[in-house]
Amino acid sequence: YTLNFEYVAQQFQHQVNVSNMQYVFYGDEQGHFIGVQRMGAKMVLKIRDAESAPQRQIYEINHKGQRIRQLSATEYDVSAHRDVLQITYVVPVFDDNEQLRGVFGANFILSEISNFLKGMKIGQTGQAFIMDHTGKLVAASVETPLFVGGRQPRPLSATRSQNSVIQSIAQHITRHWNSISLFAKQQRSEVVNLDGRTLELSVYNGRGIQWIIVVAIPKTNFTEGIKYNTLWTLGLSLFAVGLAILIGILAAQHVTKPILQLNRHVKQLSNSDWKTWILDTDIKRQDEIGELALSFTTMAKQLASLLDAFEEKVEYAVENVQQTNNDLEAFYHSVADDLRRPIGEM
Repeated sequence: YTLNFEYVAQQFQHQVNVSNMQYVFYGDEQGHFIGVQRMGAKMVLKIRDAESAPQRQIYEINHKGQRIRQLSATEYDVSAHRDVLQITYVVPVFDDNEQLRGVFGANFILSEISNFLKGMKIGQTGQAFIMDHTGKLVAASVETPLFVGGRQPRPLSATRSQNSVIQSIAQHITRHWNSISLFAKQQRSEVVNLDGRTLELSVYNGRGIQWIIVVAIPKTNFTEGIKYNTLWTLGLSLFAVGLAILIGILAAQHVTKPILQLNRHVKQLSNSDWKTWILDTDIKRQDEIGELALSFTTMAKQLASLLDAFEEKVEYAVENVQQTNNDLEAFYHSVADDLRRPIGEM
C-alpha cells in the first residue's frame, strides 16, 4: 500500500490542535515514519519516507499542515523525546489479511496532568497527586520535583518526595498495606485520616495504566466552613436583633410622640386662655390618638363657646345691677328730699 503522507500530516496536525496531545505519529514495518509535534508556539512535521531514508526530515508547518520551511535532516533509527516525562499510547494497524502494517502512537506529556491539577480548587489548602502502582510520582497539584535526571529523566519515588505531605502519605500506604503495589492490586478506594488530613485514595486501572490518585484535605478546611457559617449566622442574628430594636424604637416613637404632644397641649389648655388656645395641627392620625386629639379640640371649642355665652350673660347682669343701683340711688335722694321739707310746704 502507499501512504499519503500529506493527508496524514493534515489529520495529525488537526488532532494535535484540538487535543492535549503533544505528539502524534505513525510508523510502518518498512521504517517509514510521519509525525506532528507541538514544540512551543510552533508545529513541526517529522517525516522519513522512501525518498528521505535513512534521514528523518523536520519541517515547520502552518495551521493547515502545509510545510513552511525545513528545520533539519538527520539520520534516524529510534525516536527520542525531550527531557520530560511522558506516556505513549500505541495502536497496531493490520491489513485485511490481519498482517501487521504499522502502529499509530500518541505521546502525552505528564506535566499536562500537573497543570490540570494545579488549576483545580481542592478545598482551601488541599492538594492532590498521582503515582503509579510502583509508587513513582506522575503528577501533583503543588510545585515539587516529579523526576530526577536531565536528558534521561527518571520518575521520583513518592516516598522520597520533597513535599512532606506526599512523602508521609506514601509512607503511610507502604506501612499499612505493606507496599504501594499491593494497595494498587486491590483496586480499592479508601478514606483515611492522617496527620489532621482526610485522604481519599482511589485506584485507576485502564488501557495499561494503573495509577493511584490521592486527594488530601486538611480537616481545618471543613471546620473553617462550619466556623464561617456559625459566624455568619451569629452576624445575621445580631443584625436581626438590632433591626428589631430599631423598629421597636421607631414604633414606640410613632406611638408615644403624639401622646406626649397631646399631653403638652392639654397642659397648655389648663394654663392658658380658653379663647386663645388652639390645638396644634401636627396630630393628624386615623387611630384612637387622632380621635382623642379631635375630641379635645371639639371640647375646647365648645368650652370657648360656653365661656363666651356666659361672659355675655354676666355682662348683661352687671349692666342690669348697675342700672338698678342707679335707680335706687335716685329714689333714695328723692325720699331724702321729701323728708327734709316742712309739712306746710308740701
